[in-house]
Amino acid sequence: MEILPFLLAPFLASLILTGIHAYLGVHVVERGVIFVDLALAQIAADKNKARTRKPSSIPVPSLI
Repeated sequence: MEILPFLLAPFLASLILTGIHAYLGVHVVERGVIFVDLALAQIAADKNKARTRKPSSIPVPSLI
């Protein structure tokens, strides 16, 4: 049982970090700013999908 005192500090730190992240996460969800990186990825995917559709009268510049 020598390991328990060694693991006590990291365990307490993980509990504190979990509490902080949960508290801040609730406030982020309340503000409605959720998953900004996923929203940007969806926009990029939509633009990519628009390039693969049949050509329209508006030219889309290629980034390649």
